[in-house]
Amino acid sequence: MGIKKIWNDPVGSKVIAVIISPYVLALLAAIKGFFNDIGYIASLKNLLFYSVGIPVWLIPIIILVIIYITLLYVKYKSNTNIEKNVIRHQGPYITFKDQPQEQRYCAVCWDTKHVKVQLPHYFGDTFKCPICHNEGAYDYEKKAPTYPPIMRF
Repeated sequence: MGIKKIWNDPVGSKVIAVIISPYVLALLAAIKGFFNDIGYIASLKNLLFYSVGIPVWLIPIIILVIIYITLLYVKYKSNTNIEKNVIRHQGPYITFKDQPQEQRYCAVCWDTKHVKVQLPHYFGDTFKCPICHNEGAYDYEKKAPTYPPIMRF
């Protein structure tokens, strides 16, 4: 995989930037120390504490937060692309255009968590989500969802 392809990737470019940034900081410290005659270590401390204005321990935390936000954004973008392929039905399930219509997924889990939970078949044409316990039935002859009667005790 070429560096250009990695750099164009939203996550890969951030990883490269995190790897390169300490070397750039060290180079700046060396240049500043050379021109001010204060030495490398003193110049590095000066860059980290006084010029930047934040302590050293806070820099990795800020970098990790930026990476985390970037990963959330990438996940959000991939989910919105998948949302275009969702086929919603009257029943509590969804299907996807690029998959067989017999593969049904829980609409509640998809809407709340963006998780694809395939609905297993139970007795006959009924199904129940193993995660959120969303349940329903599907009548294959009518090609429409039906709901089991509510049992009252």
